[in-house]
Amino acid sequence: GPVEYTLRTGLRPGSVEADGTLLEEAASAGSGRSCLLWDTPELRLSLDSLGWAARLLPQIWVPVAAACCVVLPRGATLRRAVVSEAGDGVSASGEFALAREADVYALAVR
Repeated sequence: GPVEYTLRTGLRPGSVEADGTLLEEAASAGSGRSCLLWDTPELRLSLDSLGWAARLLPQIWVPVAAACCVVLPRGATLRRAVVSEAGDGVSASGEFALAREADVYALAVR
């Protein structure tokens, strides 16, 4: 049957090229599209559904070896992104370039 899991991750701003390739931090300054990047994601598997022997295994967090991000619309530049201390939301801030001058924004997602 299916195995349940829990994802634990931080967030940080990043940049991607036009084809979606993540740019390294040094190369991303002022180039590419802004994105919300998972920072050190980890999974914990819930093995209870696999029987009593699986319950004897320790519950450990396993690093995810893939980079994953949400690409933001053109004109949006993400400067800061953090998960709240309680883990119940995300706080992000940056700029929207909707006209000749950029508008500063702040966003909280719960």
